[in-house]
Parts: sequence; C-alpha cells; structure tokens
Amino acid sequence: MRVQRFISELCILPNRASCSENELKSAKYIWSALRRLNIDATIDQFKSQKRMTGELITILSGFIAAIILSFYSPFSGFIFSLVALLLFWGHFSNRFKPVARCFRRSTSWNVVGRMKEVSATHHIVISAHHDTARSGPLWNPARVQHFRLNFLLGFVLLLVLILLLLVKIILPASLFLNILLFVFIAYSVIQIFMLFFSGYFSPLVQGASDNASGVAVVLDLAHKLAESPLQNINVWLVTTGSEEVGAVGMKAFIDQYLTELTSHKTYFINFDNVGGDRLHYYLGEGMLNLTRFSDELIKLAQEVATQETFKTVTPSTYRLAYTDAIVPANRKFPTLLFLATDEHDMIPHWHWTTDIFENVNFGTIEMASAFAFELLTKLDKKVKAEKDAAAIERMKQESIKTEEEAE
Repeated sequence: MRVQRFISELCILPNRASCSENELKSAKYIWSALRRLNIDATIDQFKSQKRMTGELITILSGFIAAIILSFYSPFSGFIFSLVALLLFWGHFSNRFKPVARCFRRSTSWNVVGRMKEVSATHHIVISAHHDTARSGPLWNPARVQHFRLNFLLGFVLLLVLILLLLVKIILPASLFLNILLFVFIAYSVIQIFMLFFSGYFSPLVQGASDNASGVAVVLDLAHKLAESPLQNINVWLVTTGSEEVGAVGMKAFIDQYLTELTSHKTYFINFDNVGGDRLHYYLGEGMLNLTRFSDELIKLAQEVATQETFKTVTPSTYRLAYTDAIVPANRKFPTLLFLATDEHDMIPHWHWTTDIFENVNFGTIEMASAFAFELLTKLDKKVKAEKDAAAIERMKQESIKTEEEAE
C-alpha cells in the first residue's frame, strides 16, 4: 500500500521533533515526494520554538505573581490574575499567544505543494503536520484517559483562585484565605516542575500515527489528484511543522499566503492521528470554547458517509486538545478535521513511545484517503454547479438589461 510505504519511510527517522534536523529531513522527503508527481512545491521556513514549556511556565508564573502581589496590593493582584487568565484562554483557544513570540527563536519548516487549475474559482488546502511530540507524565497510558478532566479541573481551580483574589480585596488579612493562596502557589510550582520535566527530559516519540499517518493521506491524495485532477478548485497540499508546539506552522502558512487564500473562497481539510481504529469527521474542536467547523463541508461528509464503503465513518467533536484545524477555523475559513480514535474515543498511543509503525491501522488511513477523495470530488462538482448557475444568472441579467436598453 502506498500509505504504508510513506509511513515506513518517514519512520526511518527516530523522531521529527519541532525545529530539529529530523523535522527538516522529513520536510525534504515530503517535498521530494510531491516533486516526483510534477507538483510545484516549496519548503518555507518560519520562526518557531522547540517546546511550549517556556510559554506555559510563564503563564502559570503569572498566577503565582498575582498571588504574591495580592499580599501587597490585593486589587493589583486581582487585576494581574485576570491578565494571566486571559493569556491562558488565548493559548488554549489558539486565538492569540503574545507570550509565545518571546520564545520563537528557532527555525521550523512547512512544505507547500500547489496544483493549479486555469478555470478554478476556489482553493482547498489539504493539510497534516509532519512534526512529532514528546511524551511525558500527562500522556502515560494509565492516566491519559483523564487528560481532559484534569485540564478542566485545572481551569476551574484557576477560576477559584481569581475568586479568592477578589475576596482578598475585601478581607486582606484573612488567615484562612492566605493559607489557601499558599496552597495554590504550591500547586502551581508542582505543575511548573512537571512541565519542565516533560519539556526537557521526556523522550521524543516516533510519531507513526501522530502524524506520519496524516502526511501519508496528504501524499496519497496527491497521487490520486495527479491522476484525476479537480477542475474547479486549486489544490494546496500542505504539511506543517511545529504543530506540536502550538500549531505554529499552520499560522505561518496562512500568514504567508493570506492574500492568495482570501482572493477566492478557500476550504481547509486537515488530517491528524488517522492511524487509529475508528475514523471520524469532526463538527468542531476546542479545549475551552468549541469552534464549529464548516456546515458546508460537514454536509458533504455526511453525504459521503451514507455510502456503504464509509458507513463506519462517524461525526464527532474534538475537545481533547487542539489540531492545526483550529487555526483556519478561528479565521473563518471553511474547515473540516479527520481524526481516528479507539473504542474509548481516545487517540491510541497518544504522545507515547508506543506510537510506532507496528501499531498503526493502515486500513483506517486508506479509508481516510478514499473518503477525502470522494468528498473532494463532490465539492468540485458543487463548485462547478454554483459557477454554472451564476453564469446563467449573469446571462439572464444581461439579457434583461439588453431588452431594457432596446426599449
């Protein structure tokens, strides 16, 4: 199988860590695969970071600073905690990350392939990230099923902290309140230690499913589209770097090509972790607030899923973490995500050293490619029908105008 070969060749590298030499090697491999199909392709570099550790520790330290400040000026401590909460929300919603700019001192790489059609009136970006993650205590298979619960509990604790700091404005000398604030400091220090350990000492993973599987779908679709091109849509085949450190590559891609992407209607279809057993198309994603994906693409996915071949592909919502899909969706581009889970609706071998070639379900990856190709074909026909209808309407309007002028 073609996808199996792509994954095996990507997994020759022990990892493809963000901003690493191995990430660059994987980008060059993908570029070569596209060029062999005579697809115009470039490797675009951008500034990124090797890990999110510094960014997250800075945000958590903001809450510690707010507590300390509250002992000198309760009102100032409360305001400072609101700023820290805003930074926390911006990071985990992927809407804004001002702190991250301080840590983006390394280089990462996107691969951008383009299949242009002369008569095309739309764009579609087919994407997957090619970098890999680190493992760590949070992703231990014995505890990873509680990942979202732990995240939400942590967020609730931050809200409780802000409430306590608000109360401290009224009761600045409360011994019980001060003890609780010191408990929060201890809790935050433990979290910082875990982040530091995971970011600097946890082993890097091979990333067969996360996300060589997604890259394999992009490359497989490149082959299929080279044989049967879309007639009305320009196809962009994009693999991004630095997704694992905050979807930095997808943001860099959109920023770099924004003028072209907004010149026509542009769709995004993203593939992430499609090496599990149960393939889903997603209605939306978000760790905090849910960002809904494109109703238009969801409707097409529902139509494809009615076919006997794809009856096992089901809709879902992704609340576990984030993917590259959140970036274009937040910018109001019509977006759709494909991801595969296990029977517990978890990503198998997620960010763990068992995410290796031998543990990938290649049948699911083949299905993801076939499903997406069918969806792309339907979208191309839909765009053509809309274009033809618009042309007929223009002809009618011109005819009416001509008749009016003749009178």
